[in-house]
Amino acid sequence: MTDALYCPENVARIVALANGADVLYCEAAYLDRDESLATQRCHLTARQAGLIAREAAVRRLALFHFSPRYEGNAEAFHREAREAFGGWVTVPKGRWN
Repeated sequence: MTDALYCPENVARIVALANGADVLYCEAAYLDRDESLATQRCHLTARQAGLIAREAAVRRLALFHFSPRYEGNAEAFHREAREAFGGWVTVPKGRWN
């Protein structure tokens, strides 16, 4: 899931699509402290990705599509999503980790 505004209609669609999936691959372009920027740019925060994963009852959440402004801060994405989801979260290694 990428390029999605966090709003009730989109969350309902994503949850219906991902319901019970083994893995939800979901963007997390921003951290929650920049939620207003995420909204302006129609992207999700790591926390919002975690909330969607929890509501969809997926087994695992894999985050991707990060803003380069957070280079070197992969752990913050992992922590924020894991706290909202309560389950297994991965943040793939890449040039910005």
